[in-house]
Amino acid sequence: MNDDPNHAVLAAPWKYRTVALSFQCNGDQLNAELDLTLRNEETTVRLRFYGVHGLEIDDGFPWGGSGMQILDTSARGMETARVRVCSSEPDPAIRFWARSVKRICPEENIELDHSES
Repeated sequence: MNDDPNHAVLAAPWKYRTVALSFQCNGDQLNAELDLTLRNEETTVRLRFYGVHGLEIDDGFPWGGSGMQILDTSARGMETARVRVCSSEPDPAIRFWARSVKRICPEENIELDHSES
């Protein structure tokens, strides 16, 4: 995973802390969605991940460190695993693969077009 670049959906995700998480199965894992609401000192960001699978949540998350990584794994050629969420720290973390991710306007639940992948 070290060769995968950071995803463009959010610069420096390790500077944010997770303040909310929502998971919807929607019938099967190809349609599962996960919303992460992240906050730093100045900004609240909500990301919606589509086609979530391989979900792991460590005991103690989200009160662990701040080593969250959102990686663009599209160069690997796997259609259902184009995004990887993981951690660069050994602290409690959330990890999963997703088909895609979009930035959502937290207040209105509106998808923003500028950060697709």
